[in-house]
Amino acid sequence: MRYRRTPHLVCHWDQGQFILHNYATGRRAPATPLAVEILDLCEDWRARSDLESELRALSGPLLQNVLTVLVEHTFLEQSGKPVPAGSRSYSEWDKGWRPAAAFFHASTKDVRFAAADSVDARLRRKAESKPPPAPLKASTGKAVALSAPSSSGELTESLHARRTWRQFGAAAISQEQLATLLGLTWGVQQWMHVDGFGRMALKTSPSGGARHSIEAYACVRNVKGLRKGWYHYNPDRHTLHALPVRRRRKVSDYLPTQPWYDEVAVLIVMTAVFARAQWRYGYARAYRSILTEAGHLAQTFCLVATSMDLAPFCSMALADSVIEKDLDIDGVSESVVYATGVGHKPEGVAWAPWPNTTRTPRIESPTWKRRTLK
Repeated sequence: MRYRRTPHLVCHWDQGQFILHNYATGRRAPATPLAVEILDLCEDWRARSDLESELRALSGPLLQNVLTVLVEHTFLEQSGKPVPAGSRSYSEWDKGWRPAAAFFHASTKDVRFAAADSVDARLRRKAESKPPPAPLKASTGKAVALSAPSSSGELTESLHARRTWRQFGAAAISQEQLATLLGLTWGVQQWMHVDGFGRMALKTSPSGGARHSIEAYACVRNVKGLRKGWYHYNPDRHTLHALPVRRRRKVSDYLPTQPWYDEVAVLIVMTAVFARAQWRYGYARAYRSILTEAGHLAQTFCLVATSMDLAPFCSMALADSVIEKDLDIDGVSESVVYATGVGHKPEGVAWAPWPNTTRTPRIESPTWKRRTLK
């Protein structure tokens, strides 16, 4: 029988305890000095007899007990025993992405979100004793007054009008509207051929190294002429492909504690195929580029929807594993990273940042606008 330390182990101090954490399996436990010593010895495959000779103070049965516990917690791999699926999947990640990006990816999945009302109440109590940080950094040095930004043009109008909507009208959106949203946000606009790199996509939003790691899946709820259900968007062919997702869930099952999105016409989930970025960038920082790319795409989507007088939103409150199970993706080689959606504006509401109310916040102009008006 031979043993090897899992390559997905991260160790850190937490409240006075030294914690072993296998991010690939989600198992974590406080460690004893003996466990750490055994793990250190098992950098490569080691037979139990080798460990016994190294650890002379331990009897055979006692050593076996410790080895069994470490295997059960997935901190050690044992020859002849299947490697957990998560470990196999993360082993496919570029070594430069492990453990930093892999640990962050695994540790931030399937967060338990509290209800919005309780979160707001807690933050209001917190603000009484510890106000939030200043929204702006104080400027220093001599000020140079700038002319007012141009206020003409459709893009400017869309930028000014963009809001995160949490109320929606009952009307269906059209296939043409959905096609425009998908095509202008995720669609390939051109292919460019680069020597040594082959064919690379050009889209309306930037992507690090033109790797375009993001895929788009549409959960159609209220689109004229389209059946309800999940679809994968092909950005080159500009086509939707129905997925065999049998279970019908509410949007709030995918976006926990956010029931106001249940009436949206379409939910768009963005996933990342990590190998695309890993192929070019062999270091963990590139994980940031994927999240940034998703942000670019979400803003493009919201601006396009706003220009069409629709009501868009974006959210990172994701039930990761629920979404990934329904889309039949493993959450490691391909994983959900962001969500957007759209519907019609409710009648008679010009701006609805909060659900279930027509109340709007008090608006105050920035200093430059007040200066311009004078």
